[in-house]
Amino acid sequence: MKKKAPIPDNFTETYIAVNGIEEYTLHYTAAPELPVLLFVHGGPGSSEAYFAYVMESIFSDLCTVVHYDQRGTGKTFMRNPGAAPDLHSLMTDLHETVETLKKQYHKDKLYVLGHSWGTVLGALYALEHPENVAAYIGVGQLVDVIENEQAGYNALKGAVIRSGNSRDIKKLRRIGPYPERPFDEVMLQKMTKVSALKQKYFPDGKTGAIIKSALKSPIFKPSDILGLFQSSKINTALLVSVGNFTLYDYSHDYQVPVYFISGDRDMTTPASEAEKYLKRLTAPVKREFRIKDAGHSPMLDNPRAFKEAMTAILKN
Repeated sequence: MKKKAPIPDNFTETYIAVNGIEEYTLHYTAAPELPVLLFVHGGPGSSEAYFAYVMESIFSDLCTVVHYDQRGTGKTFMRNPGAAPDLHSLMTDLHETVETLKKQYHKDKLYVLGHSWGTVLGALYALEHPENVAAYIGVGQLVDVIENEQAGYNALKGAVIRSGNSRDIKKLRRIGPYPERPFDEVMLQKMTKVSALKQKYFPDGKTGAIIKSALKSPIFKPSDILGLFQSSKINTALLVSVGNFTLYDYSHDYQVPVYFISGDRDMTTPASEAEKYLKRLTAPVKREFRIKDAGHSPMLDNPRAFKEAMTAILKN
């Protein structure tokens, strides 16, 4: 077992009661006069609390950061194994989490940062509850799953053809038409195969280093691995429904500042799609930060540039 990272003085773990469940939260507290940022993780079903200690160097002098494991994910799943996630329950959970944190930290508003799938929850929350949101920050912003997949697939297909790799060309042919609406479990299986090829031609981050950092996390326990496997089934229906999601079905009129942070090598949620959506929406302030040499998790791939972006946002 890897030696765990030291536990800092500003580190606390708690469970809070929200929407009929006990939800796991992880707090890295900063000076009380600094803002509070709620980190909404990706997936569905992929806790990012294990990487919080790695990201703390980005946020420590900027804000208090609170991570939480969503319904059906991580330590929240282990405490509430029968609580299946859907968009409505997750949005209710998020709202009650925000209200709880506002009271705990004596803040009128929080910064809401969504990553990947978390950008769905974060963007919708900013639209529905602007009174609680100081600004919305979308990292790897998911706009329309099919359009995202189309952009990524087009880039992949071009790369495979240019490579001349006959085996991979055959793999693409066997996958067949991609992507297609409506998104179903067949499409989910195809997405898994396409994603594997994307990792070959467009490596997204330092996977080995990321896994090692999770194992060294001060909150990691061996039982968490079991929870990861057990929770995958409970998230299947949500994964399929996410495949049919598009932000274009919702209002484009944000009443809060909106910031997108995208990796220039992101083939999961290509920056071009986030940029296109950002141009369409209205907001008091809107801005995109494009992080060089970064994939779908720019805060892990290029933390220095990510910190520069967050400083510009939080010090604005």
